[in-house]
Amino acid sequence: MLGLIGALALRPPPALAQQKGSRKLGFLTRDNSDTKYFLTGLTDALRELGLGDLQIEVRSGSGPAELLAKAAELALLKIDVLFAFQTAAAVAAKQAISDIPVVFLAADPMASGLVQSLAHPGGNLTGVSAAVSELGPKNLELIKELFPTFKRIVVLGNEDDPSARIFRADIEAAGRLLGLELNTVMLRAASKIDAEITDVLEKWSPDALLVQPSIANTDIADLALLYRLPAVSPDPGFVNVGGLISYSADYGAVPRRCAAMIAEVLKGTKPANLPVELPQKFWLAINLKTAKQLGLDIAQAALARADQLIE
Repeated sequence: MLGLIGALALRPPPALAQQKGSRKLGFLTRDNSDTKYFLTGLTDALRELGLGDLQIEVRSGSGPAELLAKAAELALLKIDVLFAFQTAAAVAAKQAISDIPVVFLAADPMASGLVQSLAHPGGNLTGVSAAVSELGPKNLELIKELFPTFKRIVVLGNEDDPSARIFRADIEAAGRLLGLELNTVMLRAASKIDAEITDVLEKWSPDALLVQPSIANTDIADLALLYRLPAVSPDPGFVNVGGLISYSADYGAVPRRCAAMIAEVLKGTKPANLPVELPQKFWLAINLKTAKQLGLDIAQAALARADQLIE
């Protein structure tokens, strides 16, 4: 049911969906609260590039098996290019499709096995890296900088996310360097908050949560508020649902770069010849409403350098 609801909710804006262009873009995503926001940015950017007549077919799934099935379904629609939103969708596209160009936004393309190298992707995939494994430690550093007395951090990872292994490894390495105690709990993307998480929060008494982007959702933000814990994530949308802080790639610029790569592929450039792009700009967002609810004071220096303050 979730996949069907997601697919219906994520249709492109009517002005674009009603136009019947001769070319088709498949949009593959796992069920994700960030998808509608990103799809809107992508379609706006495609229109700016003169691709307003591009017909967009959106499919979503809640786990690896569903994403594989949806990727195969899109391939049968004779799409000209597939866009895979986030790592799990990109991995499914790679497994299901070999004869259609794929552009992705993914956390760590090389570590996830999507490309041979950033400069020379090879195969039929290329795209934009969200650099999540690099940004996870940066978010951990923010916790240390803003709250020097904090020592115990719970890391919530997504077991179903192909980039989870490197995300966890990089966070744990950074934690050791920063002198922090970490307790990592791996969740399945489709699961509800379970007893393992609440047990850790109640018995281990952490100071904060660090959340992998693919599970940085309203449920996790509400859980953090319930336990009066500041929660941070490299997901720019997390602060909009109640997370305290996010330091991420600038998701205002990323859809435009993805649209530009789609345009290049539609012109005939092979993905193997399009280097994977890294973020050029980063985004610091702070939810002041959440800070007030938690009784936390954010240093003025951090507020001054923030790109977004939510009040």
